[in-house]
Amino acid sequence: MRRQGSPWAGGLGYCLFPYYGDVLDRLVKESRVPTSSEAISKGDGGDPAFQEFMRSALEEIQVSAGIADEEVRQKFGTEHVLTEKRSF
Repeated sequence: MRRQGSPWAGGLGYCLFPYYGDVLDRLVKESRVPTSSEAISKGDGGDPAFQEFMRSALEEIQVSAGIADEEVRQKFGTEHVLTEKRSF
């Protein structure tokens, strides 16, 4: 928008927007979004074929990267460590 007599009139090549950082920061602090550990799972867990694909992909990544089962246990718990490994 051009205003007569404005030093910004014309030729800018970019838009100026108001800064809402403080307002956004306050809204985020006031919101109460549950963390992943507080979230409640619902449903049957999804597609078994996709779960097997993800398990296989993550297992391949773990083996290829040389990540020990103990490290997985420490980060994610025992339910995420595979008892039977495949070779890739």
